[in-house]
Amino acid sequence: MLKPSALLQAHLLTEPIMSFLTSLFGHKKPRLTDLQLNIAGWQLYESHDTSMAWSTPEQSAVRLQLHAPVQWPFALHDIAAATHYWQQETAKIGGALLELTALNIQGMAALQGTFKYRDPTPGSLGMYFVAIIWLPVKHGLFQINAEAVEKGNTGFREAVVMDLQLKQGNIPPVNDEPEFIDSADALFAKLRESELRCLPSDDRQYDEMFAEHPLSQVRRTIALCAQHAQLAKHVRQ
Repeated sequence: MLKPSALLQAHLLTEPIMSFLTSLFGHKKPRLTDLQLNIAGWQLYESHDTSMAWSTPEQSAVRLQLHAPVQWPFALHDIAAATHYWQQETAKIGGALLELTALNIQGMAALQGTFKYRDPTPGSLGMYFVAIIWLPVKHGLFQINAEAVEKGNTGFREAVVMDLQLKQGNIPPVNDEPEFIDSADALFAKLRESELRCLPSDDRQYDEMFAEHPLSQVRRTIALCAQHAQLAKHVRQ
């Protein structure tokens, strides 16, 4: 019978010790499964080592990702500096930051942001809304995205809120000379080229009034993610 070499014998002796140490102190690097979400009712449509994605009953998309550690030019508790940074970064790619807040998830500092972009579908005037949670841990960064796109007739929320704001006197009437545009195509092109910005209708106070709007949906979804997220003990130490 072949006898194990001295090197193999040493390996066989140390393997139980390493397994014990791993169970005691955890893995040095986090794994995607170290962050668990409440996925009841969601449908998984993508799964990789560092990324998983689901669709919700509201047809929003939720993506969980694990990144390498990131060094931001701001502290997580400095919301003013974080807001300035993300406003600039989002504007570079044609989007708008709607809000940014600090979170505490099981004792871990996190950041939550809500953004809007133009729907990249050719010819669409709809908006694409994204809510994100960034959760830094030792040796990694978890990111949770909730995403939904505006479909069908667009601009209803904006129009209703603008009418309310005008009636309440919160928006002064515009006396500028009207600009005449000679075709629908020219109008749509002008709308798509205009700079995105945060509007009164983007305020969360209107989410209940427009519960089915994609912005309301991503806010609800990301709030549930924050509420039910469960981190493995070893990444919280």
